[in-house]
Amino acid sequence: MTEAKYPDSLYSYLHNSVSKALSLEYGIRASNQINEQEMNELKEWEVLLREYWQAAGASEDEILDSNLLEYAWDLIQFGYPLGETHGKWLHPEIAALRAKALYELPGAYIEQRHLLNIPAARFFRIADLMAGADIDSMIKTVVDKLGAVRKLEKKSVTSLDQYSGITFRAPVTVHPAFHQSGTLRNGRPSVSISVELDGDLDEADWERAFKNFQYRYAVLREAALGQSERGSVTRKLIQSFLEWDYKGANYEYPITNHKQIVPSLIGLKVWDLRNVDKRKVVDAVAAGARIYNPKDDTGSVSNIQDMYKLASKRINAKIDKFRTAHSKYTGRKVE
Repeated sequence: MTEAKYPDSLYSYLHNSVSKALSLEYGIRASNQINEQEMNELKEWEVLLREYWQAAGASEDEILDSNLLEYAWDLIQFGYPLGETHGKWLHPEIAALRAKALYELPGAYIEQRHLLNIPAARFFRIADLMAGADIDSMIKTVVDKLGAVRKLEKKSVTSLDQYSGITFRAPVTVHPAFHQSGTLRNGRPSVSISVELDGDLDEADWERAFKNFQYRYAVLREAALGQSERGSVTRKLIQSFLEWDYKGANYEYPITNHKQIVPSLIGLKVWDLRNVDKRKVVDAVAAGARIYNPKDDTGSVSNIQDMYKLASKRINAKIDKFRTAHSKYTGRKVE
């Protein structure tokens, strides 16, 4: 069995996974607040994409295992697969289906394409917006894994089995001022970037955008050149990105206190109870406190209320960010 050296690695992986997922979860909720109908219509469009792959001959397992819905969304939204990862192997038949889709999907579904213009799509891939987590399942997984970490001695080894189930979605960086595209130049695949001179990018946006492009370039290079040509340049670019990503620089909302990992997620749960289920704040917070500490929920109320307020603040900030960018690029306000 392959083993990692320290249980700290399990905690770090869990911490990093939650930190990455928070940005997407806030973004999905913000988009549902201002574009609920369009988000539902996008889900209906995804049904059509699933039917596209089924008609092409892909089974349900192949659609899931090969991330074909994600691949389709990227082709439609960007023209090339923005969400590819390194070291990925595809069955030749699936690779052939994807190659065909590369020509068929970018210009397809004309009647639905207006949905790509929702404000959130300037900062997120549609593929990510359609793949939010089950917050209850996420909380349970985090609680279970933190329990596993506490049981391990400082210098004991950690079985890779401990990492199973930590599959929270991390969004791929997208920014309205930062454009990526793929094309063929003289018959050779090429990717490029352009950045708007008046773009509203702060230093963190800039670093995330360029580092993520570095990784996307390396992944596409790896896929295009084949096994025999995957040289040291590609490996170094990927390794450099992974080291940077592991340090937390890729997180929009890093968790700085390990005691706040679970409360951060429960804050989202409380937000859902308040804004989706329409429960009173006091009842939603009380329910969150019971999730956090079933034996002494009263002692957790203040902490959970603070995390609910933090989640609300971040979601509202996303809403403002979406509206500002949409107004800038379209001249129209979002209600």
